[in-house]
Amino acid sequence: MNFEEFKKEISVFGKEEFIEGLENVLEVKQPKLLKLRKKDLIVIGDLHGDLKSLLHILKTSGFFEDKFSILFLGDYGDRGFQQLEVYFTLFKLREFFPKKTFFLRGNHEYVEGLEVAPHDLPLYLYSKFGYEISKEIYEKIRNLWNTFSFSAISENYFFVHGGIPIKSVSLKELENPSFSLIEQFLWNDPFEDYDFKPSPRGAGYLFGKNLTENFLSSFKLKKIIRSHEPCNGIMKHHDGKVITVFSMKGFYGNKKAAYLKLTQNKIEEIFF
Repeated sequence: MNFEEFKKEISVFGKEEFIEGLENVLEVKQPKLLKLRKKDLIVIGDLHGDLKSLLHILKTSGFFEDKFSILFLGDYGDRGFQQLEVYFTLFKLREFFPKKTFFLRGNHEYVEGLEVAPHDLPLYLYSKFGYEISKEIYEKIRNLWNTFSFSAISENYFFVHGGIPIKSVSLKELENPSFSLIEQFLWNDPFEDYDFKPSPRGAGYLFGKNLTENFLSSFKLKKIIRSHEPCNGIMKHHDGKVITVFSMKGFYGNKKAAYLKLTQNKIEEIFF
């Protein structure tokens, strides 16, 4: 399948197609820590309903032509105008490319007790499908979020939506995170200082350079790749050891967005 063929598959959908696509991906459950050893990756940050950016990435990244798998870092809906189209595209990516399409959970795919605002995905469901059926679909989407991973490791890289924990953790804790650790995965941000302090977001923490260095050393990794913060595509902290990638364009006033192409020894930053 090439990009143009895929684009035709997602161009039009109704209630039945959306529910069928959703139920198909519900059957696939990823581990809480996704291990992607020896995989070349396309990495996509926050989308927030930006279908145009998602299609641009799929078209230009080489995903359909070569060896790359694709890893999404979370925040698929809320804010943007084509949230349902983005979700349907994700369903179809998993359907057609089940062995090379992977999803992390973002703070907008919230865990109970960590609700987020704005959260307008239910309104878009209601607008397209009507009240009763939209409630059913939304509950299925909530269940879908539970199948996503909270973090991932691939060769030299650790992937997460928000950030790393503020205290040392074991591999077992990454594989079975506590509620506190989940909150930090979804909400933490880096800052150019040391140690940590409460996040101004109202959940999670800001983590400093020494915590990044300790975490990377503990797991013999080189970079932390995350999303969560709006920027002009790419933002770096802690001497480049923390890379933020943001793939939604324009909503936050950012004139650029970006995605990454990763191999074992190279990170290619692609702006658009």
